[in-house]
Amino acid sequence: MASASFLDALSHIYPPSSGTLVTYGAAAALALLVYLIYSTVVPDDSGSIRTLGGFPVLTAWAFFTRRYDFLWGNFQKHAAPHFKFSVLHHQVVALRGEEARQAFFNSKSLNSAEGGEGGAWFNKQVALLFTNKQRLTENIPALFEDINRRTESWGREGQIDPFKSIYDLVFQMTVRMASCDELANDAQELEKIQELYWILEKSATPTAVLLPWFPGRAKKAKEVATRQLYMKLSHYVDLRREAKVPTNNAIDILIRQGRSNPDIIAFILGVIFAGVINTGIQSLRVIFTLTLLRRNVVEETTVSGGVIKPGDFIAYNVDDAHRNPDIYTDADRFDPGRFLPGREDKKATFAFLGWGVGETPLWPMCDDADTMRRRNVELTLKR
Repeated sequence: MASASFLDALSHIYPPSSGTLVTYGAAAALALLVYLIYSTVVPDDSGSIRTLGGFPVLTAWAFFTRRYDFLWGNFQKHAAPHFKFSVLHHQVVALRGEEARQAFFNSKSLNSAEGGEGGAWFNKQVALLFTNKQRLTENIPALFEDINRRTESWGREGQIDPFKSIYDLVFQMTVRMASCDELANDAQELEKIQELYWILEKSATPTAVLLPWFPGRAKKAKEVATRQLYMKLSHYVDLRREAKVPTNNAIDILIRQGRSNPDIIAFILGVIFAGVINTGIQSLRVIFTLTLLRRNVVEETTVSGGVIKPGDFIAYNVDDAHRNPDIYTDADRFDPGRFLPGREDKKATFAFLGWGVGETPLWPMCDDADTMRRRNVELTLKR
């Protein structure tokens, strides 16, 4: 009561004016803003994992535009096997080292579907359609015919652009395995679908990820290409639904599973996004420099002494293994013999990641851009 009386008396002596209140309020707001900026921009070394400073939007832009330089540039500044940064409202933990690699690919807490490598159903269908011995045996003649027809069209003399010609062939073979023969055998329609595919590929810009609401050219192009792709692929799905004789084509198998047109089309495009990019790479260990993503969806877990909280994303760049001089002698040199029995790829756990390891064997790894493209297509199809 005494303190209340004192404040009452003080208020009579120095009555607060509206201007004073505004000044105090502005000062408090400014102090809060300074604190928030300071806590965001200044690095934090107090936790088990070092947190980078900087504004989240700028950090996210660097991560999406110069991912390799961003990750390894920050790793080179400190000896720790991990660091944390913000991408918008998400927390991302970057890892390196053998212990981190084992945890990244084996931990039950780290989910690849949430992080960026397709869901369980997608991976199951890939295994069913691409590793089934009977189906592969039945499709080998058609695949070899694709190769023969394409190479004959190149002629016996002159020049070709391998970056286009090989990709055209890979695209056709991928479409054959992921859809149906009617589409794979239609050269003109295949070319149109390939053009639309590359429009989607180019629409995966940092702006589209960080500012999805921005009505830019890439956003509009993606929406148009997605709509046209859906209509074209839906035509072939309907064609197979009405066919009197079933086949072992991927569309027929998915139809027999009771899958809808949007599910089937999303699967086809997902295979194309992953297959065309990865298969076009001539030397996986040297050129395969992707950043793979997982998300901790179970419980708090510790990796290399750092605590990863539920909801955190985890980023791992494969060059940590593929160009590691402790695993591969003269790592930048092309030497197929290094994979012979007893050679270098057995020096460490999961030393070669090109075809998948741990909980995701046999499936070509996809980076977060691939996943973003697949999910953008899936979301558009479901609207």
